[in-house]
Amino acid sequence: MFRRSRFRISSPRALRAAALLFFGVGGCGAPEPSAPPAEAPVAADPQAPTGGRNAERWMDAPYVVLVSLDGFASRYVQQHAPPTLTTLAQQGVWAREGMIPVYPPKTYPNHYSIATGLYPARHGLVANTFYDEERDAIYRLSDREKVEDGTWYDGEPLWVTAETQGMVAACYYWVGSEADVAGVRPSHWKVYEHERPHEDRVQQVLEWLQWPPEFRPHLVTLYLSDTDDAGHGFGPDSPELAEAVARIDATLGRLIEGLAALPHGDRITVIVVSDHGMDGYTPETTLYVADALGSMEGIRMPESGPTGNLWVEGSPERIRAVRDSIDQALEHVSVWLADETPERLHYRGNPRMGDLVVMPDSGWVVYPENDRPAQGGFTHGWNNRLLSMRSLFVAAGPRLRGGQTLPPFANVDVYPLVTELLGLTPAADIDGDAATWDGVLGAGDAR
Repeated sequence: MFRRSRFRISSPRALRAAALLFFGVGGCGAPEPSAPPAEAPVAADPQAPTGGRNAERWMDAPYVVLVSLDGFASRYVQQHAPPTLTTLAQQGVWAREGMIPVYPPKTYPNHYSIATGLYPARHGLVANTFYDEERDAIYRLSDREKVEDGTWYDGEPLWVTAETQGMVAACYYWVGSEADVAGVRPSHWKVYEHERPHEDRVQQVLEWLQWPPEFRPHLVTLYLSDTDDAGHGFGPDSPELAEAVARIDATLGRLIEGLAALPHGDRITVIVVSDHGMDGYTPETTLYVADALGSMEGIRMPESGPTGNLWVEGSPERIRAVRDSIDQALEHVSVWLADETPERLHYRGNPRMGDLVVMPDSGWVVYPENDRPAQGGFTHGWNNRLLSMRSLFVAAGPRLRGGQTLPPFANVDVYPLVTELLGLTPAADIDGDAATWDGVLGAGDAR
């Protein structure tokens, strides 16, 4: 049984620390955690252009801590009123009605879109699982060899932008941070361990930010997955989900308390995001492509459920015939030729999308074949404009004009916000729109 008091954040101490950080007055006299010896920070990855040392011009630059709460639907803030996030939302900048994920609202495409400012059609992670015809290989998030192979990733993630401009970056998990994207890695990064305790993750972030200025990362990412786990396992309105929200909020409270204790806490911006929301389906809302076609012979469908991509062997005429058969036989499923998907999805032009894109209606799922008993469950990946798929955005820091709520915006806009806050030159020709932050950012250092 859920007991709310079990995971309650240590108020008012943590909330006071949060308020100090939000108003840009860190270094408030709270005890600073012990720092590692100045002469012996952890060695940087050899593929980090900085070598783990900031260029002279970044010694006094601001800091950004970008936190992802996987599967944290935007509505959870109002629904559960977690104290740390509620304070952030009230005193910082908040997308009250949520941030719009990229299509499909899946973990890998969205984390990498936040990091690069590009839609999946351009950065290449078009799903959690997809087929690359040129390589004749399938990318899966569970395949460590491919996850760590930078040739699967296009675009320029934030840590590459920072490192190639002389600024040290550190990632405690983020999609793409384990790979040598364009031959570049962050100075410090971690191989993903799902069971790694939150306390370890937060402590490492705080240790990084205690290092001497020469070595101290100015861009730090942190990833937490409890709400995604609980959402998939028990549903978005379950007591277990409420417990996960409380647990993650307590973790954020400890992080912010530690950041506020740092002498340079007044130069840290905290941005908390998520990748997607969560919804449910039932056995009665489960469909199968084979029911429309009679057979899946010559058809590949590596990604399925609330979204799907099909590779069809044969001529363009056969591809269209498969499309028409699915369209006619499967009610509650939209199906398009890959180069004819709606423009609003920004999901065209990459061969990894296959020949056909299928998108079931909200609450419906589609699989290749009926090869096992249908079961209900909870997942994500439907139309990214659905309220149920909306993700979280809350931020606070010295240049953000607090107490503001933003209308829904695309998550690709986070990249230009981070580069502006850090004083970095953004990658050319991104999809993210810096104008989203007009009126949100106050004056600050421009480097």
